[in-house]
Amino acid sequence: SLQGKHVAILGAGRSGRAAAALALREGATVSLWDTAGEEAFAGMPEGVEIHPGATEEIGREVKSDLLVISPGIDTYGSYVAAFAANAGEVIGEVELAARYYQGRIIAITGTNGKTTTTELVARILSHAGLGGSACGNYGVPFAEVVLNASTPAAVSLELSSFQLETIRTLHPVVSIWLNFAPDHMDRYPTVEAYRAAKLRIFENQTAADTAVVRTGEILPELAPKTVSFSTTDPSADWYSDGHLIQHAGEVMVNLDYDTGLRGLHNAENTMAAMAACAALGIPSHTMRE
Repeated sequence: SLQGKHVAILGAGRSGRAAAALALREGATVSLWDTAGEEAFAGMPEGVEIHPGATEEIGREVKSDLLVISPGIDTYGSYVAAFAANAGEVIGEVELAARYYQGRIIAITGTNGKTTTTELVARILSHAGLGGSACGNYGVPFAEVVLNASTPAAVSLELSSFQLETIRTLHPVVSIWLNFAPDHMDRYPTVEAYRAAKLRIFENQTAADTAVVRTGEILPELAPKTVSFSTTDPSADWYSDGHLIQHAGEVMVNLDYDTGLRGLHNAENTMAAMAACAALGIPSHTMRE
């Protein structure tokens, strides 16, 4: 419970506003801090204490039970460190939302293809009657979904490395690891640090969960059941030559005739999305539609 707690939020953008509204709903006293001027705070939820022009010097004086960081702010920078000095716990908006969401999460990460895959998962979930909001790094902030009067039974949650840095308890029943390549080297000191942030998607999964992983990816031993997909290895659980998608001896989709998706990269995205939704028990004909 956040009743009687002080929640400080960094960043007055859409994620910060959603986090503020959620913390207010859960009974917290909420303050929102941003380096921008007052114009950035227009339309803030009523009851949120706003602090434009926030500096590191000011941050060092702020005491909070919970510090919530928006994904665009460098988790490891001196600005966050100043506000974190007197904070009980430091998390991100996605983690805050996850603590108040009772449905099932399909979480998607990768250097390339995340958004297409997230949208495909969302559309399959929606067609299956599970709601399936696309949220996180694509779509709407996860906290906005949780604030809805009627929350979906499952969400398609795109997670960037920035968002994964600040999770603690977020638990996907299905995770998707699409691929990995060096990126965001302006934020991370090494490629290994970027990869370590990405790998956190598996952190809270158990043997009862599923990880959907592209064949050939170098990963540590994972607790969840692993389902593979490939455009080069016909022995993978899901295989495509770029035209047909096959699983367990069955042609699941003919990309050329059933979809507008073309190319090996889109075959990979489609296989990942279908494998993840199959893990939730969605039948093949529903996914094909």
